[in-house]
Amino acid sequence: MSTKRFSKIICSFSITLAAILILFGCGTKAVTPPFSFAEAQDMTVSQATAVMKTAGFEDISSEAVATHQLDNDGKIASIKIGNDSLVSVDTAYNPSTPVKITYYEYEEPEVVESTQTEDPTAEPNKTLSDADIEDALKNLNLNSDEFSTGPKFYFAKAQSNSSGYVNTDEMFHLVLQLDEDNIAKVYARVDYRGKYWVFYDKILFKVGDDLYTINVNRNDKVEETYASKAREQYIWTPTEDDMEMFEKIVENGGCKMRVASDTKHYDFEFTERTVTGTADILEAYRKLSE
Repeated sequence: MSTKRFSKIICSFSITLAAILILFGCGTKAVTPPFSFAEAQDMTVSQATAVMKTAGFEDISSEAVATHQLDNDGKIASIKIGNDSLVSVDTAYNPSTPVKITYYEYEEPEVVESTQTEDPTAEPNKTLSDADIEDALKNLNLNSDEFSTGPKFYFAKAQSNSSGYVNTDEMFHLVLQLDEDNIAKVYARVDYRGKYWVFYDKILFKVGDDLYTINVNRNDKVEETYASKAREQYIWTPTEDDMEMFEKIVENGGCKMRVASDTKHYDFEFTERTVTGTADILEAYRKLSE
C-alpha cells in the first residue's frame, strides 16, 4: 500500500472517529432501538418503556392522545427519538436522546342532540325504481359482506382491483353508502402508505390556481403498520364546499394533493383512474339524490 493512500485512510478514519466522539462523547456507547414501530404495536406503553430502558435509553416519557375509536384504546400511536419518528432499528443514538411514546386513550364521543324536529334527509327515497338504482350504480362495485345487515358501500370500478376493493396505490377515493331506504351518502378517504410516517394533520388540494385545505383531527385518523409500511388513513364526510371541490377536480381533469404535518409532507397527483373514479361516484350520488 502506498504512503499516500495509507495517509488518506488514516485521515478518513480520524474524521469519522472525531465525529463519533463529538456525537456521543468519549466513553459513551451508542444505543439502538430494540424494536421497530411495527413490533411496538403488540406492546403496551409500560412494556415499550421498560424495553427501551433496558436497551440503554435514559430519557423516556409518554403522552396520551384522545381517540373516539375504542379499538385503538391503549395502542401506541407514535414513538419519537429526538426529532426522528421510529420506523426501524437501523439508527444509533446517544443514550440521553429523549424518547417520547404517544399512545391512544379512549374518550366517549360527545353526543350532540339535534334541535331539528324533522330531518328531511331521513325520509326514504321512494321515487327510485330498481332500474334507476341499477343505472346509478353501473360503474361501481359493491363491497359485499354476507355478515353485514347495515348500509351497503360501493367503490368506483375505475379504482378497484379484481376483488372489487380499491387498489392500494389509489391514495384518494370516494365511497358511496346506500342505506335500506335508498338514501345515498358520500365519504372521502385518504389512504397514505409509505416507508416513513408523515403524521399529517392537513390535506391540501391544488386544483388549477385554487388551493383547498382539509384540516385533519388525528384522533379520528387510523395510523397503523400495514405490509411493513406506515399507513395513515383518514375518512370524513365531505361538506358542500368539499363536494364542489371534487366537481372542480373532475372538470379540471385532476389535481395535486399533499398530506402534510409541520415537518413532513407527501405529494400525490391524481391519475386518470382517480379522476374517473371520483366522477363515477359523484354521478351515482347525483342520480340517487334526484
